[in-house]
Amino acid sequence: MPRQNKGRSIGAEDALARRVKVERESRGWTPESLAKRMTDIGCPIQPSAIYKIEGGTPRRAVRVDELVALSQVFDIPMTSLVVDPDEGLPDDVAESLRALRGELANLKAANDALKFAEAANRRASDEVVEALAELTDGADPVHLRYALDNDLIPPMPPDFLALIETAAGRRRRRKNTKG
Repeated sequence: MPRQNKGRSIGAEDALARRVKVERESRGWTPESLAKRMTDIGCPIQPSAIYKIEGGTPRRAVRVDELVALSQVFDIPMTSLVVDPDEGLPDDVAESLRALRGELANLKAANDALKFAEAANRRASDEVVEALAELTDGADPVHLRYALDNDLIPPMPPDFLALIETAAGRRRRRKNTKG
């Protein structure tokens, strides 16, 4: 019967996990972008592995070549990676720093959501411009876009907006049947 190894930990793996997350988030990187950077320097790794290193249960172990790659992409010494990012700080300062990191992560998530909403708004606005061009017998979409972006188009009555929505729906259906 094989002998069981005793569990061991000096805290370095936990510190590494926290440090990777802190360093990644402080740069505004996603796990996907960190994985790409590591792959680009010759240490292929999947984004799911980054998630598991930072907070998986059980936590994924880091291989030596991954530790070297992390050191290179973060441009910090390997020894710094295995030290808790809050080590040596007074408890209240460390707690405040953790809270700030959490708020920063929340702000970044809100910013990402805003970018997504802006892109969706732009796509919807493009559909309105295309529908207006169609309804006005081929008015130049560039001029319509300028007018829409600069609030030069007066508020439209609800029945006209319904007409635009109908035209946009027809365009989408035509586009979907062609593709």
